[in-house]
Amino acid sequence: MAEQRDAHRRLWRHRWAVAVFIGLSLGVASIAPMADGIHRFGIDILLPLRHQFFGPLYPPSESDAVVVSIDEETYNRPPFSETPRVAWTPMLAKVLNAIDGAGAQVIGLDLIYPTSLDKPGLLPGYDKPLLMAMFKAGRAKRLVLGKVRLSKQSIVPYKGQQIAVGGAANIRALNILLDKDNVARRYPKKFSDVAGGQTSSFAMELARRGGVKMGVGSEFLINYNTGANDIPTYSFADLHLCAEEGDRDYFTRHFAGKTVIVGSALDVEDRRFAAKRYANSGGTARPPERCRIAFDAERFGEIVQRRTMPGVFIHAAAVNTLTHDNALHLLNRAGTLALTAASGAALAILFFLLTPLTGVLVGTGFVAVEGIVSLIAFQGGIVFPVVALALGAIATFTVVYAFRFVIEDRT
Repeated sequence: MAEQRDAHRRLWRHRWAVAVFIGLSLGVASIAPMADGIHRFGIDILLPLRHQFFGPLYPPSESDAVVVSIDEETYNRPPFSETPRVAWTPMLAKVLNAIDGAGAQVIGLDLIYPTSLDKPGLLPGYDKPLLMAMFKAGRAKRLVLGKVRLSKQSIVPYKGQQIAVGGAANIRALNILLDKDNVARRYPKKFSDVAGGQTSSFAMELARRGGVKMGVGSEFLINYNTGANDIPTYSFADLHLCAEEGDRDYFTRHFAGKTVIVGSALDVEDRRFAAKRYANSGGTARPPERCRIAFDAERFGEIVQRRTMPGVFIHAAAVNTLTHDNALHLLNRAGTLALTAASGAALAILFFLLTPLTGVLVGTGFVAVEGIVSLIAFQGGIVFPVVALALGAIATFTVVYAFRFVIEDRT
């Protein structure tokens, strides 16, 4: 009997040593730099789960950002279908004036016109309506133009537009940060400029003009809202017709006090994978009322419910994250290490006590409980390492039963 007790104690000393080793190994691995991408991937999983259990963060009516979409519908309707895009500037001016006159907080253009017809030998004075609209809104700090920073040069608005809007103070970079898997989860707060200083990013500048402070850090994790039509979206073609007919009340109802972002939302242009790629649909929220052109539900659904989303909606989601002050935060390194290490060690002890089949069932339940806790934390803005916990459970199962079959059974 004494020998059996001694053998039993030795067995469990070995098992505890293996459990601690597994827990520490998983904990150290979870805070390695390469693990950050795995932790951020958890956002993609938690967003649709949050939507299923808690619904959207807020209804579309509480979105501080709205989008004016230059969509397929716009390209297919006169006068746009009959006019090259470089010649749309008078129509754009009409819509900008209507939105600005309605009391919009600020307007951002996720559009770049690097060339112009307003040149000697072409159509001198053709862009005058747009330049006047930009001058009026830009000098009042209610308009921000976009540019794209490349490795060696930038795509910037035409020189006349830069002057009209008030220069570099009203132009910001549209660049979107992508993780290594090409998914947009982070958004920059600022960029370094050629003078050695730093300027705010496009969404940060729009939010700043609405009263949001820069805060600490150079970037943040976007907390995408979920569900159908989570960001109110208006067709540029409909707004142009509305402005032509002088319906000021419509513009006031929908744009007063809002951050308005004008950009393309096409099937093949400027689309990105975003963290909400598994939660683009669902819910019953209706899109905003139209002014003049009837809503095409089928076409709208095609654009919104795909895995990729137009960049303009990523900018809008970033603005909402800033104005609602609900940016996501990865669990800190100490918490991540402690949680993954404790989870791995606890599962290892359980697996030592159970048969493989029972271990699968208990392990699955254990991971499900961790998922529920992670989901509750996510609702509060904290991203637990849910993927690392699941992968850790699989690794623990494999190591423990391999140890039992190869080492313990042989002994």
